[in-house]
Formats: sequence, C-alpha cells, structure tokens
Amino acid sequence: MARDLPQLLSDYCHAFSEFDIGAIKEFYERDALLRFHTIENGSASTSSLHTGGIFKSLWKGKIPFEFAFWKIIRELKARNYDYAAADLLEVYEPKEDGRQAGTGSAHILVDYRRINKAGDVYAQFGVVYRCVKPEGEWLLAEMWQFEKASDPPPAICAIFDSIR
Repeated sequence: MARDLPQLLSDYCHAFSEFDIGAIKEFYERDALLRFHTIENGSASTSSLHTGGIFKSLWKGKIPFEFAFWKIIRELKARNYDYAAADLLEVYEPKEDGRQAGTGSAHILVDYRRINKAGDVYAQFGVVYRCVKPEGEWLLAEMWQFEKASDPPPAICAIFDSIR
C-alpha cells in the first residue's frame, strides 16, 4: 500500500535518525535535479543536487545527492543529533487538469525540531516540501527551509497563495 503524506514525513524523519543516505535518497524524486531553498534573516539561497548515480551526476556537472548529505550528516553528528520531531501543519493537494487528488503534486508545511541525545531541542525551523507522485508513491521534489513555521516569510506565503 502506498504511503500517504503524513507517513512519508514520518518515515523520512526515521531514515534521517538512522543516518542512512541510501534510505534518505529513496524519499526524493528519482534521477532529478532537486532544489533546496533556504530563507534566513531576509536573504535567500538555493542549492541544487542530482539524485542520479554519483558518476552520472558528476558527468552531468551536477552535485551528487550523496556528497551533500554526507556533509549534512557530519554536521548533525557533530551536534550530537538524535532525531527530528516533525509536525505536519498544512497539506495542500490541488486537483489538477481534472485528475483526482493524490495523483499529481502537493505542498506540505512542516514544523521541525532537531533534538540531541540529551533530549534538548537545539534547532527549530519550518519547511515546505513540494511532493510529487509520479508512479503511485509520494516523493519529495523541492524544499524551502525558513526560520519559523508559525511565521513563514512572504516568499513562502506566496507559494501557498499561488496554488490555492
């Protein structure tokens, strides 16, 4: 049975807590260029990663997914990361082109808390994921990370306004 969006988020958080890059990669659109947007203190930046094989990504001149996530995992381990608690705040799954909901794309708003091995929250932030369902399974396709899920910046509000 295909997992729904709340289950996708729960399973994704579990894969992160295991530091399993292969398992984490399974949650992302296959052989695609992923964009990770960060909005912090009023400035924005974008990173792009390729989810194809390492050599295929390098051949195309793209940053391999594994390279970026090895760096992220090293940073999490340095902070004594244990797991992430994630609250799914909003799901917007529009009906497109006469298709039924659940067959195309969706955006989800998530409030994340990173928790260390002592049980303390050391980071809290909001994320919007653009999710796609190309072959019956929800996958993550794009991400926007920002400071507070409870107070999204105007660029995040514009994303939801444009798809409502």
